[in-house]
Amino acid sequence: MRRRLTRGKTLPHVRGILAGPVPSGERIVNLTNNRRRGAMTTKPRIPVIAGASLIAAPLVLLVARTLNVPWPGDSGVVKVGRYVQQIADDPVRSDLGAALVLLGAVLLLPAVLYLGAVARTRTRRLGAVAMALTVVGCVGIANVGAVSAIDRKIVQHSPTPVAVEVIRQYDANNPIVDMPILLGVLGFILLAVCLFRSRRVPRVAAILIGLGGAATTITSQGPIRPLLLTAAGILLIGQGWLVVAARPTADPQASEPPAAVAAHR
Repeated sequence: MRRRLTRGKTLPHVRGILAGPVPSGERIVNLTNNRRRGAMTTKPRIPVIAGASLIAAPLVLLVARTLNVPWPGDSGVVKVGRYVQQIADDPVRSDLGAALVLLGAVLLLPAVLYLGAVARTRTRRLGAVAMALTVVGCVGIANVGAVSAIDRKIVQHSPTPVAVEVIRQYDANNPIVDMPILLGVLGFILLAVCLFRSRRVPRVAAILIGLGGAATTITSQGPIRPLLLTAAGILLIGQGWLVVAARPTADPQASEPPAAVAAHR
């Protein structure tokens, strides 16, 4: 009697298992190779706001760095004088560039919050630290835009010699800008490490995001415009790669006709 009951319970279960779709040997080998190569274990689903922010933020910063007048790098009278003259020559361009720097920093916030959430999947504490520091870095980038807007007002309402002296005094070693920038650079480096270890994003994209984010943050003030544009371009490539990689792809097994699936079995 016990034998009959056991047999009656197990046979339907075994039949249900055998009736399910069995992946082909080639597909199993591909999955194994992908895991050995360190491919993504699962594709993260990117929310709409985060996905738009990942693309829009570096794009806006790229345009902003084309328009905004970069800081000359030191507070020498000659260099600051050229900086003031460039602002005075095209004030509308300077205002637009400063506004876009602020907008780019705001748009970067949802992106780093999403990346920080992904980074915390395997390294919770380090990912939280990285996320906090990158947010501080976004504040530092916003401070650069605010300082550019203030410089524009100083140039507008002051004679050139006075504007040069005032800007030299308060722009030299400004801790309100310098400290958040340095912390943001550290944050993007840690973020790249956490994303690389998470295996939820392409590893090349994780490296590009860390490199581009750190370079974008450290070059926020200037002085070399091509370097500013290159840094924002690297960040755009890395975050764009992540968005493209997270797009859902069709399962080739699901699109095959029943006869082809039966042939694989």
